[in-house]
Amino acid sequence: MLPESPRWQVPAGQHFLFADFDDGIVMFDVAIGSTHLINRTAAETLTIVERTPGLGAEAIYRALLAQLELDESALPRDAVIQLLWQLEISVLSPRSTDDAYRRPLGQRSA
Repeated sequence: MLPESPRWQVPAGQHFLFADFDDGIVMFDVAIGSTHLINRTAAETLTIVERTPGLGAEAIYRALLAQLELDESALPRDAVIQLLWQLEISVLSPRSTDDAYRRPLGQRSA
């Protein structure tokens, strides 16, 4: 049996502000006062997770495709899953009881 897919959320008290510039989007993390230069896909992903906590990766992927008006060939599912885990390192929190999804990608087993 495969482990339960994590549900993603922004940690309590954390909130993001975005400013869109020609060369990227600056995200300000209100809770800790840090800034990050991110692309539109990452900004939209964070907005989806912040607006609708508890979604799984598949639901986030589908919402992201709709928001960006893209089809699956333009934005591969694996790229979004990788993005979620990269964001998890700095700003997101997976909600899962399965420790397999808390390990880095290279250390997970199926």
